[in-house]
Amino acid sequence: MDRADGGSEVRSVAELPEFPFESFEAFRQAVDADRALVWVRYDFRAVWALYGCADRAFHLILVGAGLWLSLILVVWGVVSNNYWLWLGIRSGLLGASCASPRLSLIDGCFPIITCAVGMVASFIWGGDALFLAGAVSALSWFVTSAGLGTGNMAVRDAMVQSEETFLWLYSRRTITAVMEGELPVP
Repeated sequence: MDRADGGSEVRSVAELPEFPFESFEAFRQAVDADRALVWVRYDFRAVWALYGCADRAFHLILVGAGLWLSLILVVWGVVSNNYWLWLGIRSGLLGASCASPRLSLIDGCFPIITCAVGMVASFIWGGDALFLAGAVSALSWFVTSAGLGTGNMAVRDAMVQSEETFLWLYSRRTITAVMEGELPVP
């Protein structure tokens, strides 16, 4: 693996710039003791490489929720001759685009609240098809966020399995930062 600082090959976590632990074993112990803070970003190709065949299929279903739900509404709209259901295509894809593996106030609560308000308002003023479009948006957001979150959990589980896997994830910039410390307890 190439060094993050442009040097030759990194064979140990001790060679990583600003890595706060003296060895991989010290890092692993810190993770087990909740004394290591690790930032990861969702990386589909890394998650794909870490998962087995059945997990890959399940992950595709979760992460592709916006697409699957949109396709269901297209077919349902054609079969029932209710083309208002096609509004669910945009709302399903919009819900998926708002998905996040980290559900904080901005990433999680704000999109789901706006989806819920739109869903309720469309039911009151627009009828069943618009309500369904809002529901697809909320469902798409929720399921896609779950898929992104399980992908990040797979990365976090894999990073402590071996130093080679950790270095591979670090070189892909899937692991973006490592610090020593504890999260403050509210």
